Amino acid sequence: MDIKRDSINFGKTDVSRLYRKLLFPTLIGLIFTITFTLTDGIFVGLGIGSDALAAINIVAPIFLIGSGTGLLFGTGASVLASIHLAKKNVKAARIICTQAIIIPSILIIIITSICSIFSRQLAYLLGSSDKLLPYVLDYMRIILPSFFLIVILNVGTFIVRLDGSPKYATACDIISSVINIILNYIFVFKLKLGVQGVASATIIGITIGSTLMLIYIIKYAKVLKYYKLKWTKTAISLHIRNIGYLIKTGFPTFLGEATIAWMILIGNYIFLKLAGEDGVAAFSIACYYMPIIFMINDAIIQSAQPIISYNYGLKKKKRIKKAIYLAYGSALGVAVIMTAFYIIEDKMLVSIFIKKGCGAFDLAIKGIPYFSTGYLFIAFNVASIGIYQAIKKPHLASFFSVLRGFIFLTLCFIICPLIWGIKGAWLAVTFAEGLTTIIIVFYLIRKKFKFLDHLKANNTPTVIL
Repeated sequence: MDIKRDSINFGKTDVSRLYRKLLFPTLIGLIFTITFTLTDGIFVGLGIGSDALAAINIVAPIFLIGSGTGLLFGTGASVLASIHLAKKNVKAARIICTQAIIIPSILIIIITSICSIFSRQLAYLLGSSDKLLPYVLDYMRIILPSFFLIVILNVGTFIVRLDGSPKYATACDIISSVINIILNYIFVFKLKLGVQGVASATIIGITIGSTLMLIYIIKYAKVLKYYKLKWTKTAISLHIRNIGYLIKTGFPTFLGEATIAWMILIGNYIFLKLAGEDGVAAFSIACYYMPIIFMINDAIIQSAQPIISYNYGLKKKKRIKKAIYLAYGSALGVAVIMTAFYIIEDKMLVSIFIKKGCGAFDLAIKGIPYFSTGYLFIAFNVASIGIYQAIKKPHLASFFSVLRGFIFLTLCFIICPLIWGIKGAWLAVTFAEGLTTIIIVFYLIRKKFKFLDHLKANNTPTVIL
């Protein structure tokens, strides 16, 4: 099998050209990932009903935690492996990448096994009502076992891209998404399998994508090949140490997914209280669309991070700064376009998921324009967090993530509905993100917008991947 690779030199290729070379394949794959995400909701809403749509949103937080775990170790591996490669320490980079796949997969299998045993209790903890419980359990009992595959798929995407094959990583996303769409149609509309069919389609798509990633890493990787780990007492202590480094570096990315999970969780409680199951269904539509802004920003940051991290290892300040400016410009430009589109095309966006005439439809039409006003703040915040992560300032990235996704979000979800009712619930995310943007801008002003004063110029030779 001949896998065509791109010629990528992270230390010498023009930054703009290099950024585009990484971004465009990532965005193409992202389109299919977004399709993958939206397809479940569309088939559930139109093929089963608004209650089933609300039930999927109940399960969404734990799905995002699984996805976030993969992104945590994938981002950590990408940053640390990039720095090791810049220093020509290929063996260390291979070990890091292998650990990033194997160890979290084992942990996720253990955790999801426990969750499966207590699925009913977990459903109620996530905010399910008695009416939604059958749908929630049907979906959860099938989707939980797939979480370790999500970890493999997400970590593998980072490794394959860093190895110099972003197009292959994109192809894996495309194949997974197309299979998911086809099977969703067959299982929901033809075989009438309900939410069980949706969950089964998701698992099959993820299984194929993760398998293709593993095949590449084990058999075809050029630099970041699979490294057989040792399991002696000394080796285990080193594994634990490296996992600590991976978690520390990738934790802000995990927080990004965890904050969405928390937003959905607390939002489900608030909307269920204010408007019942129709409120949760309406909120779920916004939740299906909101990850798009996060995914696009993730694609932007994932494309900039290897450039930033690699050149951070070489201490090339000019190249790092150019990549940072490109990331900010791309993120904010996309956010402006998306905000305008969501406000103008609100009816069309809602009708994709549910039919006109049900209570959830009217609630979503009124709420989504308010909800989308926060996208510009989200873009700036996510870009800032990713940049601080890439230049090895995870403490700052984690602080801003916790601030925006937990502290401010929780306070705004509590306070805003008390002042404006259900309108306040729709605006809670906007206020939380806006407050975080103010804090980040204040910090940047205080630092005079200087990211890299601690670095000294360095002309260390590059490693060509």
